[in-house]
Amino acid sequence: EEEVLMLCVDWHPSGNFFVTGDYGDFEYHYPPLLQYWTYDGQRTQSIEESEAEYRNAQWSSDGELLATTSDKMRLWNTEGELVAEDSTQHLLWGLDWQADGSKLLATDTQRKIICWDRNLKRLMEQQY
Repeated sequence: EEEVLMLCVDWHPSGNFFVTGDYGDFEYHYPPLLQYWTYDGQRTQSIEESEAEYRNAQWSSDGELLATTSDKMRLWNTEGELVAEDSTQHLLWGLDWQADGSKLLATDTQRKIICWDRNLKRLMEQQY
C-alpha cells in the first residue's frame, strides 16, 4: 500500500502468475518485498527475507526455481518457500539462468561474476 520502487518482475513460464521484487524503504521501515501475484494482478503473498532490495528475479526455464539477487543469492519454489541461499561479500545485481536451467550467473556491485549450479554450489568467481 506504500509507494516503493519496483526493481524487477518475472512471469512464471506457465503464465499463471508472476513475481515482483521491490526496493523497500528503510527510512520508513518498509522491508524489501518479494511478492507473488496471480496473472490478473491479485497478490497471493509477500515475503520479507532480504536485508537489501530485490534487484533481480528470474525463473528457471522449467519453472521449478526462482532465483533472486539482493544481499544473497536465493532460490525459491513456486509456493514462495526458500529452497537455498548463498551469502556473498557484496550485494548482487545482475542475474541469468543458463538455457537448460543447470547453472546461474550473477554480478555484484564490485565487478565480480559468480556462477552457481542449481543447488547454489559455487562453480566460479571472476573479478572483471
